[in-house]
Amino acid sequence: MTDESRLLARASAPAKLNLSLTITGKRPNGYHEIESLMVPIELADTISLYRADPGNGISVECAWPGVPQDDSNLVVKAARLFFEKAGGGMDLLIGIEKSIPPGAGLGGGSSNAATVLVLLNSLSGAPFDEAALCGMAARLGSDVPFFISKRPSVATGLGEILAPVQEIFPYYVVLAYPGFGLATKEVYGRFNFTLTRPVKIHRLRILKDGAKGALCVETGPEHLKGLLYNDLEAPALAIRPEISAVKRAVMDAGAAGSLMTGSGSAVFGLFTDPEKARAARDFIGSNHEKWMVFLTRITGG
Repeated sequence: MTDESRLLARASAPAKLNLSLTITGKRPNGYHEIESLMVPIELADTISLYRADPGNGISVECAWPGVPQDDSNLVVKAARLFFEKAGGGMDLLIGIEKSIPPGAGLGGGSSNAATVLVLLNSLSGAPFDEAALCGMAARLGSDVPFFISKRPSVATGLGEILAPVQEIFPYYVVLAYPGFGLATKEVYGRFNFTLTRPVKIHRLRILKDGAKGALCVETGPEHLKGLLYNDLEAPALAIRPEISAVKRAVMDAGAAGSLMTGSGSAVFGLFTDPEKARAARDFIGSNHEKWMVFLTRITGG
């Protein structure tokens, strides 16, 4: 058990949802360009930084099965990158208390890495501003920069170009994880521009520049039909057809709209009423004991 007397800093690392995700192109190096409306939610991991014994370097401690506890974990790469840029270093134990299922399309690993950058920056006297931290984050992964600001945003490019969005509808969210993850690379690899998507490309309806340069996107219940869209649903279903049953269960429980998030496998349902959302969470959980079902909500709007 970790010695709490060695605690240096601790923070929540929230999950995200993609309320829309459109693949807009493919670069020569094989990476896909996207347009996505990303929002943070209350469901979160907890990241703790502890002072380690001299000579121990940077290590990871996490009880969730399958989470890497070696140098391959993105939090280790984040810490090393920060120390490289800051010109310093320390022996560090990074504790990860997970609530976000891995391989679910919820961005847990990316959020963990971003939170390490933010915590180390704070511990070091904030030598880097948000833009500099986002630059570091982009070197770790395309969706890591989103978790630096944790603001609802339209993501373009590979996902690293972010434009903040104002007035996101504060939905309650029922999130269903079917007990298996999907590999992002495999899902993207199954996407085919001509076979996977409709003839007309889905694009967000961005109304205008809002206050302080924020964009306006209609996200109220009356706009969900035109908003909720994910180009990666079809390739994910080709790999794990069971995801369609998850989406059907969420809709049958009364969601105003439902979608697979990111590259899957988690599916979310949006609710305007907290009691209906709670009842839906209980109903889905009681009928699908092998699933992990969460009640959470969109934040940062």
